[in-house]
Amino acid sequence: MTPREEAQRWRRQAEADLRTANKMFTNSEFGACSFYSQQAAEKSLKALLYAKGIRMFGHSLAGLLGRLTDEGFSEPDNSSREAAKALDEHYISARYPDAFESKIPDDEYTAEMAREALQWAQALSIDAFPYTEAEFERMLDNLHVTALDCLYEGVPLHGKEYFDRLLPKFEAYVARGLRRDKIAWYFEKKKAE
Repeated sequence: MTPREEAQRWRRQAEADLRTANKMFTNSEFGACSFYSQQAAEKSLKALLYAKGIRMFGHSLAGLLGRLTDEGFSEPDNSSREAAKALDEHYISARYPDAFESKIPDDEYTAEMAREALQWAQALSIDAFPYTEAEFERMLDNLHVTALDCLYEGVPLHGKEYFDRLLPKFEAYVARGLRRDKIAWYFEKKKAE
């Protein structure tokens, strides 16, 4: 399996874990929701490492963010660090009775705690779609929505210099009338003079 295929496999599992977390929330299983939220974020971050051919062991989201930085990804912002720290607490405490003095996790976890865990997981769930530079440039030349969205609102995690080299091409499209509404990219029609 190629690194790209492995990354996509981990990303798919991250999405499945996030769906499970949402189901657990709906069923008022707040401890399980919080655990699956942590798992979704963990697998999403690991997908980025797998995309580079790096296999990572361990469950600490803070550790994964550090490893991503070591591998050349951008330094995580404060909200990512905060999300990682908050979700790391749920890896053990959401499942084991000895995490609490006299109760079990299901007695201690509240809807608010689970809702916050879901929000943190969504903040750390990063789409890991690895493309070669040639593939991405072809996508931009063909006005592929993923490439356009990436340059419009994306934050480069790796290869900021490459990202910066592509921005002028994207900005030239915008100068020619490329626009985005809520659902699509389109070229604005020029008004008759």
